[in-house]
Amino acid sequence: MAESMEPYRPTRHHANPRGLDGFRAGGVEQPPPPPTRRRRPSYLLHLALFLATVVTTTHAGLLYVSTGAPSIWIGLVDLGPDMPVLLLSDYTGFDPGGLALHELWRGLYFSIPLMFILLCHEFGHYIAARLHKVDVSLPYFIPLPFIGLGTFGAVIAMRERIRSRDALMDIGAAGPLAGLVVTIPLLVLGLWLSDVGTVPPGATAMSEGNSIFYLGLKYLVKGELLPWGGRDVFLHPIAWAAWCGLLVTMINLIPVWQLDGGHVAFSYFGDRYEWASRWFHKLLPVMGLGVFLYVLFDSLASVAPVPQGTPPLWLNTPLAALENAISAAVPWLIWPLLLLFMLRRSGGRYHPPVDMQPLSRGRRAVGLLVIVVFVLIFMPIPLRMG
Repeated sequence: MAESMEPYRPTRHHANPRGLDGFRAGGVEQPPPPPTRRRRPSYLLHLALFLATVVTTTHAGLLYVSTGAPSIWIGLVDLGPDMPVLLLSDYTGFDPGGLALHELWRGLYFSIPLMFILLCHEFGHYIAARLHKVDVSLPYFIPLPFIGLGTFGAVIAMRERIRSRDALMDIGAAGPLAGLVVTIPLLVLGLWLSDVGTVPPGATAMSEGNSIFYLGLKYLVKGELLPWGGRDVFLHPIAWAAWCGLLVTMINLIPVWQLDGGHVAFSYFGDRYEWASRWFHKLLPVMGLGVFLYVLFDSLASVAPVPQGTPPLWLNTPLAALENAISAAVPWLIWPLLLLFMLRRSGGRYHPPVDMQPLSRGRRAVGLLVIVVFVLIFMPIPLRMG
């Protein structure tokens, strides 16, 4: 995921155009800082965090196959005469009967592909950094017990600044592209193992977000556009893990701060990145407002009347539509706040400076590839009730 660099507090809007050999402070050329001594990695810490994350993601995967999860959880009741009788269901396309929590190995269907995707992503950054002789840490995995995906992902720490735009492009792009190389075949396999079925009338489900790429891949594997006409795919745990890999890649490619997308954008656009990133940061909550309004009106339009004298199903009410809209918009409201916090910790600058030598033609092609990937996997609504 994102790589963190040393905080930088510049006195000017952008870096010294003559490079990083020295910076001007008060009109006086300053010598470059002394080289930092490479730190020995704490292998036990890295291993402990990795194993802890395997445990928490396995628990998340076990809950997925035990109780149902996004796009397959259906909680329904009898709506009265002439209405379908819809019961609480634990149906999944993977194991319709549900699973006992002591069968821990079943959670590995989710945790192994997800951890493999995260490992490839982080080691893409790590290997690229070492090839450019940048002092970089091994990945720090972040476990998240009991909730969500079981992890916040992973980070690596850059212990020195990346000096050239070419190196910055390589390091920033290597992680997302390496992650996608394994995500795509895992997603194809997971979709092939997944069932397609009809969602019962009046049902509500937590649906995963769609992107151009994801919609197209579902069509290629299943031969139909999903969701459509009340039909949807009930994701196998491998498919769910791979979809989470797409989501992680999309988030990291947002072109702000020191996310992977920020590294790529700074390398590609140079001095213009600082201005553009500030505006993109401001657009994130605007995106959240747009998602809120779209999901609100879409949910209200799906509110159906119930027979007279029958208590309305709470999930089929305007209040539920409001909560659905809020939950769908939350990511676009939380991300700019987290980025603002990190921005203040880095001295108010979106990216540390690098040498302003022109970007090579090959790295420009890599930058364009990353931009195309971001557009193809972009999900306006990552998760929603529907």
